[in-house]
Amino acid sequence: MAATAAAAYGALIASLLLLLAAGAAADDGAALLEVKKSFRNVGNVLYDWSGDDHCSWRGVLCDNVTFAVAALNLSGLNLEGEISPAVGALKSLVSIDLKSNGLTGQIPDEIGDCSSIKTLDLSFNNLDGDIPFSVSKLKHLETLILKNNQLVGAIPSTLSQLPNLKILDLAQNKLSGEIPRLIYWNEVLQYLGLRGNQLEGTLSPDMCQLTGLWYLTIA
Repeated sequence: MAATAAAAYGALIASLLLLLAAGAAADDGAALLEVKKSFRNVGNVLYDWSGDDHCSWRGVLCDNVTFAVAALNLSGLNLEGEISPAVGALKSLVSIDLKSNGLTGQIPDEIGDCSSIKTLDLSFNNLDGDIPFSVSKLKHLETLILKNNQLVGAIPSTLSQLPNLKILDLAQNKLSGEIPRLIYWNEVLQYLGLRGNQLEGTLSPDMCQLTGLWYLTIA
């Protein structure tokens, strides 16, 4: 009797987990369609973004168990338009790669809601505005590549709050002000690309704290 009850309880829990996973997956599909709405020039490259099986759509990689979106790779597709705030609803994203398109507008604050993300590459677009402070919420972020855009303003000092950040490439933008000194205290940072901006000031002696740094460009 006890074994039968335990088995029934286990089956119930498994069923509930499957239902929750199915609901989360459906939400991800809806979020992707909202993301698509903000893009232009999608007729030929995202033609398959329709129907219920979002895991089969171009550039979408899903978790094998939950079917939640784990990676979004739409690089080099000549997409235009903007990055929709709906991207923040993709809670299980580990990687976003939208490089080498023609995207404009600002990086949405909602991107900071993708709490699991490790790689964010928005390089070689025409994005403008500031680097949103919400990026500093991405505590698992290891790679942040925003080079070759039209970003302005100061480099957020809160980027120093990303404990796993190994690659930070902000080259070829219109960023101004000084390099935040707190960035120099990131013990795991290996790559720092800042050339082609409008930065000022002198390098701080604190740079000696970047013991793992093997690549640096500023001028």
